[in-house]
Amino acid sequence: MPVFKKDFLMTNLVETTNITLLSSFSPDFLASNNEFVYTVQKVRPVSDVCYVPLEMNGHLAGYLAIGRAGLHTPKYSPNEVKVFSWLAGFLNNGYCRTLKGGPVCGRTALLDAAGRVLQRGAEIDAVFAEIFGANAREFPSGGKMYSSRRFASWYRVNLHGESPVGDFVFHKGDKTYRLVFRRFDADPVRLYFPREPQAEIVLADRNPIDSIPPEASHTPRYDLTLREEEIVQCIFRGLSNRYIAFSLGISPETVKRHVYNIFKKCDVRSRTELVMKLAVSSF
Repeated sequence: MPVFKKDFLMTNLVETTNITLLSSFSPDFLASNNEFVYTVQKVRPVSDVCYVPLEMNGHLAGYLAIGRAGLHTPKYSPNEVKVFSWLAGFLNNGYCRTLKGGPVCGRTALLDAAGRVLQRGAEIDAVFAEIFGANAREFPSGGKMYSSRRFASWYRVNLHGESPVGDFVFHKGDKTYRLVFRRFDADPVRLYFPREPQAEIVLADRNPIDSIPPEASHTPRYDLTLREEEIVQCIFRGLSNRYIAFSLGISPETVKRHVYNIFKKCDVRSRTELVMKLAVSSF
């Protein structure tokens, strides 16, 4: 490894982001890097090597290395280098297509690793403006309002968490908005490229508390408060206390206190027992 860290071909590629040929270096330069050249030739003798950069969004994503086997074979010609360049572009474009999201509908937005909006529909754009402010509609995580700080924490937890999906609930006056998070499944290298979609945010059709039919509400039967009923719906969806706290904009300690009160009112000792009891009582 200490020898391969001296790969001057890769160093030149990174510094210039241009195609790099072994045959383009002078004999004196190669002599001064004899340790690396000797080690490479010992592993697999080649007459020439071509490093072609792979780029994404203007950033170097990697390289395609092509070597001509045998010490006495011809060096690469300009036409061959053009073919390698076209091949690298073809592979690079194909890989980019697997990462980028397609056209978005009115309720959908695509965000990068920092939480910046790359694409958005008109409907969710209006909601972002209302929730986070007009100046933060393109960067909800960077706004100055409390809602932006909540969103930034929730987005970060979902982007790096175990679950690829999550919910964000925000109350604005008499309105309640529910945003559903879905992390893209792709090569982990996606995270390292700026302006590359990392996740999809969708404005849900209904509020969390509306997702359960009115007749299934447990508020009158067990004397649950509106907040306790919201937490019950989150428990039904399998959310942990941490996710419930981020979704409802309250602290984990407050969630624990509400869960304790729900257990006491419903006379249960676990979430499983709560779900089973309330599911049966709904029919």
